[in-house]
Amino acid sequence: MKDQCGSCSIGKLMGHGAGGYCPFLEESLAPGSVIFDLGSEAIYSWYLKEGTVCLLHQDSSVQVVRGPSDVLGPALVEQGRRTARAIAITEVSLCRGANAVLPSQHGESP
Repeated sequence: MKDQCGSCSIGKLMGHGAGGYCPFLEESLAPGSVIFDLGSEAIYSWYLKEGTVCLLHQDSSVQVVRGPSDVLGPALVEQGRRTARAIAITEVSLCRGANAVLPSQHGESP
């Protein structure tokens, strides 16, 4: 699947196919899978390639749905912990990478 990194916006920013590499790992999750949980340590970010994810915030009243090309992670952090729970609504294909390697040029969706 790494051969597809050159067509993905994160892969392009990382220089994949032009001597660079994409440090993100691709994974697929079934509907209902928890991507990250409220209060968990914020180590990774996810680039959503396919599918739909629901974000349930701390107050339980706000539900946000995210789709392809959204980045999940960095904006959902307070004092190093997640401020929301992310759940796959459909089957999802995403790329997971450490927050330290997320390109700053790529806009993030909360």
